[in-house]
Amino acid sequence: MFELEITNKFKKSYKKFHKNEQKAVSEALKLLATAPPFQPSLRTKRIEGTKSTFEATPNINIRISWEYSQTAEQTLILRNCGHHHDLLRNP
Repeated sequence: MFELEITNKFKKSYKKFHKNEQKAVSEALKLLATAPPFQPSLRTKRIEGTKSTFEATPNINIRISWEYSQTAEQTLILRNCGHHHDLLRNP
């Protein structure tokens, strides 16, 4: 099981979502925390052009970016969330 460390950027982006989008993100976060982060249903992969930032997609329109913590074992740092193309500008 992974612990989730949530950045301020992630919190701010999350608040901009509609309720149904927030629900999709929350459900995806539960999967990230309880299952291996590369859960097939989240289509998790490394973001191209980065060394250690990954993305997960709760649905076709939303992405969550995260990375493994360098200091705490079993911790994922939630960097940002946003609509599909917007997130790639600033993962």
